[in-house]
Amino acid sequence: MGACTKLRDDTDLFWSGLQEGRLLFQQCRDCGLARFPFRMSCAGCGSVENDLVESVGGGVVYSCTRVERPLPPGFSEPYTVVLVEVEEGVRFLGLYDSEQEMPEIGTRVQAYVNPENGAPVSFRAESEPGKSGNG
Repeated sequence: MGACTKLRDDTDLFWSGLQEGRLLFQQCRDCGLARFPFRMSCAGCGSVENDLVESVGGGVVYSCTRVERPLPPGFSEPYTVVLVEVEEGVRFLGLYDSEQEMPEIGTRVQAYVNPENGAPVSFRAESEPGKSGNG
C-alpha cells in the first residue's frame, strides 16, 4: 500500500450532501451520539456504525468572528463567520448572511446550503425580513 493511498474519507459524504442541498451529520447507531465533523468512530462509545442524518438547519449562534482582511475571489469583505449549534446538538461553521455585521450569541438562525458559493453553508437570522431558510 502506497504512502498516499486513500483508506477512507468520510468527509466525501458531507460534501456530497452539500451538492444535494443537504446539511448532514453522523449519528451513532449504538449510543445515539450526534457528531460533526465526520469521524470513522464514535467518540462516545467507539462504534463504527453510524447513520447520516440531515439537519433541519435551525439553531443558535454559539460563537462568531468578523474577518476584515484581503479575501479570495468571490468573498465580500469584511465578512462574519458563525459557529452555530443546530437543534440536533452538533455545531457547524458558516458565513453569516445579514445586514447586521455581528450577531449576538444566542441569535436564532437558519442554515441554507449553496454548493456553488465559495462558502457552501451560510446562516441567516430567523427574523431577517424578506429572507428565509434554504435557498
